[in-house]
Order: sequence, then structure tokens, then C-alpha cells
Amino acid sequence: TPESVAEFRLGTGSANAYPKLGPVVVSELMYHPPDLGGVDNVRDEYVELVNTSGGLVRLYDVVRPTNTWRLRGGVDYDFPTGVTLAAGEALLVVSFDPVNDTNSLAGFLATYHLSRCTRMYGPYSGKLDNGGESVKVVKVGVPVGGVVPRIVVERVAYDDVAPWDVWADGTGQSLQRLDGA
Repeated sequence: TPESVAEFRLGTGSANAYPKLGPVVVSELMYHPPDLGGVDNVRDEYVELVNTSGGLVRLYDVVRPTNTWRLRGGVDYDFPTGVTLAAGEALLVVSFDPVNDTNSLAGFLATYHLSRCTRMYGPYSGKLDNGGESVKVVKVGVPVGGVVPRIVVERVAYDDVAPWDVWADGTGQSLQRLDGA
């Protein structure tokens, strides 16, 4: 399916001014958690998304609820039907199934000192590259001729070298979005 980028319009007949950010953005990436037993630790990776708008965001098409938002890039995940984010609310997308893989969930929660009240979805396929790559948040558009357009509302291309925070590379710290960034 084709992808486009959400853009601000200055008015009818005007050129697009610049890419539009959000309403859902990547607020945090744990792309390289410390190894577990000398092995690359995929279990403790995550992508945190947050709703930056002042209202509810549905991560699906209300008219066609099986058309849902996605994560794409190094990891792929299609959100289930019915997922919403309230204004300012965050959720995590993880590499394991947080409902059925209770061992991974317990390890993850213990690692990050989290309660189960944090909404988690998964498993995503793939893994976040320890050396950097891109992660996109993709929403659905209105179908045209049976084709569902996919609109990129956020893209983060991270790296493990400056100017990115090098402490996020295998030390247990994550990359975090700064206000206004």
C-alpha cells in the first residue's frame, strides 16, 4: 500500500508548507537494552507512543475498524481494532505478547519497575537495530478505489552516535523525545 506524509496546508491551491507532526508521536525508544546473559536483549526493547493532541485519537478507521494504524521500520506492528489514546496518554509496543507471555511480561515489568497499568501491545516483528534505523507511525486514510492509503504521521531516524545520546546504546537508558522536538 502506498505511503504519504501528513502535511500542513496553507490554503486551497497553496503548496504544502511543511510536514505535520502527530497527533501520535514516538516519545521514547529503548533500542539497545543491556544484554541478558551475554545475548542481545530483544525482550526489553520498546517503542513508546504518546498522543500529543488535546483529544481522543482512534488508532483505527471508525467507518472501517479493521483498517488500523501501524508501526513500520525496523519493527512492524499493526494495532488491533478499537485501540484509542486519550489526550496525553502513552502506550508501549513491545517485542513479546504482553497478554500470553507472562514470563517475558514479568521480566519486563521488573526491569523497568512498571506496574501492569501501563498499556502494552505486542508482539512486534523484527527488532530495533542497535546501530540505528527508522521507526514510523502510520495512520490509515480514507480508501480510494479499494486501496487504503497509509499516512506517515511520525518518523524517527535514530542512531547510536552523536548527536544522539550515546548513553542509550546498551546502558539501560532510552532515547527520549525532548519537549518541542
